[in-house]
Amino acid sequence: MTDESGGMQQRISACSDDGESGAFSALLARALLLRLTNGTSERYLLTLSNMKCEEYVVEKDKKQGEAKATMGMMKRHNQTMEKKLSNRFSAQSGRGHARRS
Repeated sequence: MTDESGGMQQRISACSDDGESGAFSALLARALLLRLTNGTSERYLLTLSNMKCEEYVVEKDKKQGEAKATMGMMKRHNQTMEKKLSNRFSAQSGRGHARRS
């Protein structure tokens, strides 16, 4: 995913089971910035048993080589997150797909 300026954009979802996720958020954002400035372009999927979810949008500017993170609250229910994870893992393991003969 790229934005108008040609920078790379990446979305990271993180969930915290406690109501106070500020410290966790700051730590996560710092770790992601370090990884992105080292040239890593992996997609991160971090989940805990969640009551609150936060979405991080990390943009890496190709010209300056800097990364910046912005954070916004996601309005997604716990079941939605679990369903997505469940679908992802079943797809990777081959379950739920028609067998080729």
